[in-house]
Amino acid sequence: MQQPPVPPPPPPAVTRLFPVTVIEKRGEDWQTMHTSLGSYLDNDTWFRLYVKTSTDRTTPRGRVLHHHWYDINGFTTWNASGHKSMLCFGISAKVLNQMVISLDTDEEDTSNLRRDPYCFFQFLIDNLIPEVEQNYWHIGLAYIPLRQTATSGYPQLCANFSERCTSTQYIDESAGALADHIMIVERIIQRHQLWVDAQKFPSTDLKLAFSQVSDMLDFHLSALKGCKTSIDLLVKEAEKHTELATNIFIRSLHWQFGIFLKFIVILLPALMVSSIFSTNFFSSSSHSWSVADKFWVYWVTMVPIVLGTIIWVYYGWFVIDKWRMSVEHLNTNKIKLKVMLASGWRNVVRTFSR
Repeated sequence: MQQPPVPPPPPPAVTRLFPVTVIEKRGEDWQTMHTSLGSYLDNDTWFRLYVKTSTDRTTPRGRVLHHHWYDINGFTTWNASGHKSMLCFGISAKVLNQMVISLDTDEEDTSNLRRDPYCFFQFLIDNLIPEVEQNYWHIGLAYIPLRQTATSGYPQLCANFSERCTSTQYIDESAGALADHIMIVERIIQRHQLWVDAQKFPSTDLKLAFSQVSDMLDFHLSALKGCKTSIDLLVKEAEKHTELATNIFIRSLHWQFGIFLKFIVILLPALMVSSIFSTNFFSSSSHSWSVADKFWVYWVTMVPIVLGTIIWVYYGWFVIDKWRMSVEHLNTNKIKLKVMLASGWRNVVRTFSR
């Protein structure tokens, strides 16, 4: 007898930004869902829904099944017909439509969701929260190797240098995206407040619905800001780890660059002199080879070049950096002067225009 496939484990609790009550439901129990969840729909409850779907094609062992955990937010909502609704996120439109039908006494009529005061909350539920949580989970996955390689020592840091840079870049981009999400939620709160203010003589149930939505939006905004603070800390620590890995990676290649530079310092003067003056520093015959009489030219040429190279390495960058800082300081003074002149001309024009 064929054993049913084992469902995948639910996401770890660390991935959740909000309180979760786990409820396992099978995807084919749509018709009885609104009765079995009756005790939960009267309260604001977060839970996970287990859905099993199948494709049309079959295999010798039977249908191909797909298992997935969906995060669902179920609560009592107000609408014109007095029916209960359920808002969901991270779930397909087809599955969501089946859930709406099972919760709606009018069967195919789903217009009550559009008349629901909670419809302003739908964008936050369907789009924003899943994206934020996915970014937060991916950031955690990207941060794990950073923490592991930070304490693993020199070889591992050098081996995973490119992966560390990629992870740090992803964390920075996700932090920027999260800041944009916070701005979107703030705009949603402002629009929702305008909608509430525009209502004339709302009923008690409608006031309760609007107050619940306002509380939920404030809660999610505070959760997003807390997540943003945590990610900012991760960004700073990831930058420190990447900087450490960069220094170690450069030190690991220092000896290779050292050998390469030594060959250049030794051979470059000889190549220059021999090419410019057509001088051969070595002579060879059929029996032996010897140093040419003009070999002293090599030393006369090499010593100044070597000394100049050493002086440039130790003091050249200092001179360039000092010059750059002086140029930046000059540009800053020019900008300040332009601002002062513009302000002065405005004062003159304002004085004569009175």
